[in-house]
Amino acid sequence: MLVDDPLKAHLTILRAALAAAGEPLATEDEAAALAEGAAFLAALTPPAVVIAEPARIFSIEDLPRIDSAGLQTVIGQVQFEVLALALAEGPERIIQVVQRNMARRRAAILAADIARLRGTAPPQAVAEARAHVARIAVTLAASGQIVVSEGTEEIEPNEAPEDTLNAAWNLVRR
Repeated sequence: MLVDDPLKAHLTILRAALAAAGEPLATEDEAAALAEGAAFLAALTPPAVVIAEPARIFSIEDLPRIDSAGLQTVIGQVQFEVLALALAEGPERIIQVVQRNMARRRAAILAADIARLRGTAPPQAVAEARAHVARIAVTLAASGQIVVSEGTEEIEPNEAPEDTLNAAWNLVRR
């Protein structure tokens, strides 16, 4: 859930991170230091990027929540090799969503690259590639260039532009 108050969101994220690390706040001094740190982070972060719950930070599994035009924008901003690496160990559902938003030839090349990388890509490299894709999506969403739907439902894809052109060509040829 996106929030308008970055300070509140950062406090929530920092508290959850401390709790996950097994270090709950014990004193008022620690709470004051946490609030000061959250205020600093809030000053650096645009409100649209701040997410109230750490579990809802955008990840590559959230790509289906972006409409086709937005997903094509994200794909266009990511180097092809990085995209393949990010998807190398990803769920087939996510790979299919990305491929549906690419030209057939690029989708076929992506599938071959993913198959080549699957099981051989270093986990750290995959994590970094996924984080890079997520950062690009969040940056585009914060600037209003793409829209990420609320919830977890997948947005129904539009036909790929190549499919639309082929269908139109077939109608003209008849």
